Amino acid sequence: MPRVFTRRGLLRGLPLSLAVFAAAASAQGSAGGDGQVAGDATAAEAVIRGEYLVRAAGCVSCHTDRDNGGAFLAGGRALKSPFGVFYSPNITPDPRHGIGDWSDKDFINALRYGVAPDDAHYTPAFPYTSYTALNEADIKDIAAYLRAVAPAPAQNHEHETPWWLFAWTAAVWKKLFFTPMPFEPDHARDNSQNRGAYLAAIGHCAECH
Repeated sequence: MPRVFTRRGLLRGLPLSLAVFAAAASAQGSAGGDGQVAGDATAAEAVIRGEYLVRAAGCVSCHTDRDNGGAFLAGGRALKSPFGVFYSPNITPDPRHGIGDWSDKDFINALRYGVAPDDAHYTPAFPYTSYTALNEADIKDIAAYLRAVAPAPAQNHEHETPWWLFAWTAAVWKKLFFTPMPFEPDHARDNSQNRGAYLAAIGHCAECH
């Protein structure tokens, strides 16, 4: 769905952004003889890139229940569909209710293949059909950012869907209709056009338009 950057949304993410920018600037200014400082700069830059990608991909609008005062990225937003109501999950680094124990591999499997850490299959209400376009480096940056946000101990809601809509149903659907397909640039286009096509793909614009 289209992502609208509201003043409120930008301000909610601003403290983390400023902290990360400050850390990156400090590390970059000190880099030169200390490999650890250079590593810190790289990690901070990954968080900055990850925040950009998370917002471009529409994660904030789906995973933050603003209408009910939900915590940032703590899930709980009701997403109505012809197959019932899906509730977005908590994607903060809370170790119990969120994704605090996810590895980089778990992020890659979820975003590119629609597979959960326990090997269950996600329904396409989670738009991995678009996120499959993400390259591995960008997925790792997204993971870096999500690990940096404030953990929220918000419990996930059960979906209100038909009895037959299980993980195996999603597995059958994926077998019939889904092919993982990382983005491939069109060499007939310039870099800016390919970048736009990439962002339109991970922003799942095609699902609405």
